[in-house]
Amino acid sequence: MNNRSVFLSLFLALALTGCDSETVQVSSVGENAGSQNNTDNGNNTDNGNNTDSGNNNDSDNSTDNNGNDNAGNNNNSNAGNGVLSAPDRLTSLVGLLKVEAVNTDSDFSRGIFTQMETALPAQEILEFFVPASDFCEVTRYNAAFPPGNAFKIYDQQPTLISAGPAITLTSNAGTYATLERQIVQGTGLIYKSNTDLDEAIPGGLVLDVPGEVFPGFSNVALSTVPALQISAPSVNQQVTDTTEFVWTGNADPLSVFEIYAGYTSPETNQVIEIGCTVIDDGQFSFPQTIRDELGAGYTADWSAFLRVVYDIAETDEALMLVANSVLR
Repeated sequence: MNNRSVFLSLFLALALTGCDSETVQVSSVGENAGSQNNTDNGNNTDNGNNTDSGNNNDSDNSTDNNGNDNAGNNNNSNAGNGVLSAPDRLTSLVGLLKVEAVNTDSDFSRGIFTQMETALPAQEILEFFVPASDFCEVTRYNAAFPPGNAFKIYDQQPTLISAGPAITLTSNAGTYATLERQIVQGTGLIYKSNTDLDEAIPGGLVLDVPGEVFPGFSNVALSTVPALQISAPSVNQQVTDTTEFVWTGNADPLSVFEIYAGYTSPETNQVIEIGCTVIDDGQFSFPQTIRDELGAGYTADWSAFLRVVYDIAETDEALMLVANSVLR
């Protein structure tokens, strides 16, 4: 079970619900504060595997006190073009920020910073988010007992940690968003804005992370995401097991197309959800193994489609991924 879709579906849920769950702002956070031990269940089938990365430059300096005080700027390289500077470097600290335009009308930004119990090569972590081949996962569960929103990287559930009191996104026009450190009930420690972002995402955005348990990063540049133009299915067309997806692709090696859909049986209350991360080449259909898992005649109650373009920054100890996306 790879659980690639768990984090992204969690953030999608937060976006669509307006993040109405109870939040508590925190002013000081220890190494393990705010983490939640939620579970993720369901019978999952995956299809496909991975590969890709990035490379750029942006430098600064910082200090580290035994992993507990990484505040300040770090020596971080800002990645692009699919090449990590040290793909085999073992990494246990992973940060992930998602910036998303919803129907081009409103935007939201959410972030988490994590520490894994077992370090993995940086390239392997990147491949979890940017597969080299199409990947799908089918999940079944009873609607009365939905799976938790635990964020996992492969089979690990990292601890949510602090990267400072707030992180910022700025452009040439000034501060676009300040994401403050908060505890969200049922999720744990995340970074989110206290105000809605109701303007278009500006070009030239950069991310700054002050650092704490998670190290600091400065001037992490975000790529511009091309508009998502989907030819099929149409806006009002339901996703089925035989749907042919057609859209205008994006050649960026760190760009993926994501598909989410779900159906709830009124008779059994069983939910069957499908989540796919596929190469952004403009065409996709569910492979036969996934069609068999969904069942003939599967018709979703809801669906959502995203283009996600990743940007990467890295230090000797941490990997920072920024997922800039647009949701149809």
